[in-house]
Amino acid sequence: MAHVQAIAAVPHPADSAANAAAREYLLDQMRQLGLSPREQVSRAATQDWLHTMHNLIGRLPGTTAGPALMLACHYDSVPYGPGAGDDGAAVGALLEVVRAIRAGPPLRNELILLITDGEELGLFGARGLVQDDPLLKDVGLVLNFDARGTSGTSQLFETSPGNEDLVRVFASAAPAPTGTSLAYDIYKRMPNDTDFTIFKRAGLRGLNFAFIDNYVYYHTPQDTVANLDRRTLNQIGGYALALTRAFGNADLAAIQNRKTSDAIFFNLIGGSMVVYPMSWIWPITIVLCALTFLGLILGFIHRRLGVLGLLEALIRLPLTIAAGAGATWGLWWLTNKALLRGWLASTPGFILRPSPTPSAITLLLIVFAIITIALTLLLGRAKRWRAKEADLAAAGAIVWTALAVAATALLPGGSYLAAWPAIFAVSGRLLIEVPALGVTRWNRAIIALIASIPALLMLPPSIVNFFTALTVAKAFVIALLIVLTIWLLTTSGCVEAIFCRGEPRVRPPSPAPGT
Repeated sequence: MAHVQAIAAVPHPADSAANAAAREYLLDQMRQLGLSPREQVSRAATQDWLHTMHNLIGRLPGTTAGPALMLACHYDSVPYGPGAGDDGAAVGALLEVVRAIRAGPPLRNELILLITDGEELGLFGARGLVQDDPLLKDVGLVLNFDARGTSGTSQLFETSPGNEDLVRVFASAAPAPTGTSLAYDIYKRMPNDTDFTIFKRAGLRGLNFAFIDNYVYYHTPQDTVANLDRRTLNQIGGYALALTRAFGNADLAAIQNRKTSDAIFFNLIGGSMVVYPMSWIWPITIVLCALTFLGLILGFIHRRLGVLGLLEALIRLPLTIAAGAGATWGLWWLTNKALLRGWLASTPGFILRPSPTPSAITLLLIVFAIITIALTLLLGRAKRWRAKEADLAAAGAIVWTALAVAATALLPGGSYLAAWPAIFAVSGRLLIEVPALGVTRWNRAIIALIASIPALLMLPPSIVNFFTALTVAKAFVIALLIVLTIWLLTTSGCVEAIFCRGEPRVRPPSPAPGT
């Protein structure tokens, strides 16, 4: 934190006096660490200025010759923010990583510390390095650290192509590894860039990390040392140190030339990470399709499903999504109207414009979730004409199966988020609905709860991440995810078990006259 305080006390954009002072501090620290730093200077023109970038490069020799491991971050900030999170936290953490490495056994591979300049201007420092300096020819792997907030877990959100081998090292070496292949797939389709974009285009393999909580402070005067979460800073250092030791002692020449496919990866419980090859996604989706088809066939054979009831359930689902999204968007719209501004001002930290606070954002997420859950339960379980509990469950299975097929085809990195919760939910429903098994009410509840575990473990954290990544202005999107989650819990039988509802399996015969 001392390093962050030294360089992020005031805004220090490229070409500023504050940036020059931060640079001198960093060069002095790098000299004390025995990195023999050098400045790599390049120039780039914007619409109104010719900027000079000063990248800082330090090298720590390894015990063997071969490709080097490069740790990368940037030290410039935006003109109106001190940049404690973006990217002072990474600068401070990586300096400490080098100190820790020097205090222990030397690494097999050379370690390069690259602290770029001009990232906020348009990645100019990284661009100049690629164009004007031969440094990258010595690099076998790059680990880049950035931020879009001031707190939260630093997550693996981007990799180079063919990432399975790198992700497996990350999953086994990093303390409580966090990241998803869904984030990687989405990020590839976004216009956002970091220095890692330039390194990847230059042909380097590597991993890219960032934390995104308290995003309302990103690129603002509130990106200060006071608002930087110490736990986040510590976690960046834990990641970087563990991965530096792992990759610093690996055969980077083999890693550099290895050809592997992309991996599916996601967190399940805490810091445990699931990793498997991308080639598995279609077989997994086909299993889900087969289970759903089997469930529909058995449902119609045993007269648990009706055509009209299923159609009604399929109509209720999009109507519920529309109602949840509309209510969420409407609440966000109202909170931004001057009509409510005075009332909201009486609640500390709740003014959403022009200066939202993290506590206000968290409260809005809770309110959005409660409203959407209430609407889903009301509209999904209100007076029904033909739709029975089994019809609602079948509608959820059909929609989730369609989502899994679409994700597998169009967003393969996110296929796990639809496939695994749906496979368990549909399997649980099959066990509940097959008459030959004679499942009792209590056993139905137990099966339903077990079948709901993947949905409960995987979907709520993903909803929170979506809410953070999309920002509160697009919070209506999470209404879709909340509705689908609850409907999937209806498919598994969890909602039915909680409410102790559901049609009897076999209706008792009417008593004969005179009995």
